[in-house]
Amino acid sequence: MQAPGAESYRVVRHRSAEGEVHRAVVDDGTGAAELLVVPEASRGAWEHQVRVMGECPSPHLPSVRDLAIDPDGTLRIIRTLVTGERLDGLLATPGWCTPGRTVTLLHPMVVTLRTAHDLGAVLGGPDIGRIVVTADGRPIIAELAGAFRAAPLPTHLRAKDPAHLADVQALERVRLAAVRALDAAGFSDTAASLPEIVDALDDPDVLLRWSAAEPLVGAAPGADSAAHRRAVTDDGQQEPHHERIGVTATLARVTQQVGLPQTVTTLVERAVSDMTERCQRIRAAATRLPRRSLIMAAAGVAVVAAVVIVAVVPSPSGGGSSGVAEATTDHPETRISPADDAFDGRAEDADDPTLMAHPDDWLIVVSELVRRWQSCVHELRLLCDNALHASSSAAESRAAGRDSVLAALAPLVDSDRVDVIVLERSGDAVVVSLTAPETTPASLLMIRSEAGWRIRDAWT
Repeated sequence: MQAPGAESYRVVRHRSAEGEVHRAVVDDGTGAAELLVVPEASRGAWEHQVRVMGECPSPHLPSVRDLAIDPDGTLRIIRTLVTGERLDGLLATPGWCTPGRTVTLLHPMVVTLRTAHDLGAVLGGPDIGRIVVTADGRPIIAELAGAFRAAPLPTHLRAKDPAHLADVQALERVRLAAVRALDAAGFSDTAASLPEIVDALDDPDVLLRWSAAEPLVGAAPGADSAAHRRAVTDDGQQEPHHERIGVTATLARVTQQVGLPQTVTTLVERAVSDMTERCQRIRAAATRLPRRSLIMAAAGVAVVAAVVIVAVVPSPSGGGSSGVAEATTDHPETRISPADDAFDGRAEDADDPTLMAHPDDWLIVVSELVRRWQSCVHELRLLCDNALHASSSAAESRAAGRDSVLAALAPLVDSDRVDVIVLERSGDAVVVSLTAPETTPASLLMIRSEAGWRIRDAWT
């Protein structure tokens, strides 16, 4: 990979700076792109964003083309240039918002958010003003301020994690803005039944069933068509129709329920994607075939393919159905994972309470981790990996907001009247609540790895 030095791109024009980050439109030989020059002091947050964009590829997120670090610590990023109409401006345009455009807007963003959370990525609660509708009709979350890559959390624990909640609440604000726009456009009855984001995350297709999709292309009435022709999309490809998204969502739910290996799931997804494209070509040649029939046929083949592969692929546990039963157990915290067995022998002999797989007293573990975290701050250590999980948003001792959290945790762990309640445990993840008289309650999300228990997140 060629480092994005001055010789590898040509500056087309400079853009307004974002804080200390210099921005410019450049030509890197493959087309227009955006250059970000990030000073060393701001590198941490941007490195998190780069990781999210690299590990969560999506046509609705920007992507990184190249990056390099200068000798002085400056980070140079070349990413796709996202241009188009801002979503908040489109929703404020009379007559633009319809039920069809609403679902065409929300459905891909719900799928993107759900996929990111499944991969352990948090998008930083994207603001509606940072969502852009491109000239070819794709909604793109153009800025990922506050995004970071984390260890994936079980679905039932995400509602207890502030970072995941911030993403859901941000998308819910987009939904409410769309509801207001629908009301203003005369669709009050329809707007009242628009599914909430939490329901759409459980089943993205509920949006497709709510209303038929309409293209977002030609967005605002009277919009500058020349500006749309000049707009540059992030990868130059047209977003697949919502039929393919619906089939993919159905396949994802089926494979998750039966516990297929990731490699097998990928092969099935590719086969279904190819089949869906062929169905679309058949539909183009024979327009009398109804759309719903094609959707149901593709979804049916996806389900049949998943069931057949389950019957063929041997279970990791050695039994025919025991592996599936374990993958769909309602209470995974009651099982001891293989990782637990690996740690148990060492934990019994070690003095470090954070190594215990199943602590009898969680206060001892929490107190030790808080003490280490305080030591990192007092010693001005940049990293605190002996207390904080590597995926934690507060993994750096200088992370914003960590002082207030520590200030709340300190009196709790020192109190002789503190109550520690395990709210939920799932495998190597646990959520605990700390309360004591005359103190601010706090909650901790902790993840267990080979190094022992570490704080993934903390909030009051």
